[in-house]
Amino acid sequence: MRPIPAQTVLLMVSGALMVASALLNASASGPTGWAAAAIAAWSVTLVLHGLELWRARTLVTCAGITARGPLRTRVRAWHEVYDIRLEPGKRPQGTTAVRWPAYLYDTGGRRVRLPHLDEQQLPDPAADIAHLRATATRLGLYSWSPRPDLETRIARAARRRTAWHRAVITVLVLTAAAFVLDTALLFTDHPAHAYALVLCAPLAALPPAFLAWDRVGEGMWRRARRA
Repeated sequence: MRPIPAQTVLLMVSGALMVASALLNASASGPTGWAAAAIAAWSVTLVLHGLELWRARTLVTCAGITARGPLRTRVRAWHEVYDIRLEPGKRPQGTTAVRWPAYLYDTGGRRVRLPHLDEQQLPDPAADIAHLRATATRLGLYSWSPRPDLETRIARAARRRTAWHRAVITVLVLTAAAFVLDTALLFTDHPAHAYALVLCAPLAALPPAFLAWDRVGEGMWRRARRA
């Protein structure tokens, strides 16, 4: 494996300092709900990053492909493998997210992330995946032919993931607006309802936002097929 990216190390150090700072503040001024939530969020982030670096692997043998993630391990025999693909990932600027993660699609249309099969660990992951597919085909372990039913299922799952992503962004925007409104109510001597405005209302908007974005994605997909 290549050395750990400097951005990942910086993120973990920053997270550890944030947790330590929050614990010191909580011990000095007393624990609060927001402080506990911040400590829990940063702690989970640190643990998941640590497990990703220590445990996550992609193992390829003549029996199949094993994707060992931070918390779970998934195994697919070669006869269960439909395709292996590099897909563009969502990478906000300044983060350590992988730009082109690799995924295995099985014969049920389910998607499995292949850890470390990406540009952070390999100089040319696309060439390595092509070589892997060619070698498996030559050995008689794998043969790929397009299946329209599976492709439709895969496209549907991709649209649903996009809809969830957009719904979460919508909820975050609503949360920011609710926070501004709650602050304005405090400054104008009106009763504020922080938990109802900042937490409950945005969360209640998540299911309808997902349904709306999913409908939008479905319509765009149908128009693209007709074109």
